[in-house]
Amino acid sequence: MEPPTYERILFSIKESNWLDGLARALQEALARVCGQHVTELQGTRLAHFARSDTIGEPMALSSHPHADAIKMLAKDRKSLRLQRAKKDATIACLRAKIVSLEATVKTQEDQLREMEDEGEDL
Repeated sequence: MEPPTYERILFSIKESNWLDGLARALQEALARVCGQHVTELQGTRLAHFARSDTIGEPMALSSHPHADAIKMLAKDRKSLRLQRAKKDATIACLRAKIVSLEATVKTQEDQLREMEDEGEDL
């Protein structure tokens, strides 16, 4: 097996301290190397790494199945949360309506009793 060969990678970065600069430089170098070997990375676990072209512009990525599943689950959870909130609001509204209707029924029953006590026929 022959050792991999790479094009020369040149870039400059500026960070607030050496450790942040080192981390950013390693990320940029890895992205550039992945960009140079994009065809060789297809179908491997590295296929979803961030890639940059030779001038440092980000390249389009294929979506990762785990990321797609997480997005779908997050969307489902949000939808369920909204549905539960709507259900709770509907239940609260209906309970308030029941209380109001019970008060109306009680008032009408009292009025009916008063009318019966007065001896009026309906």
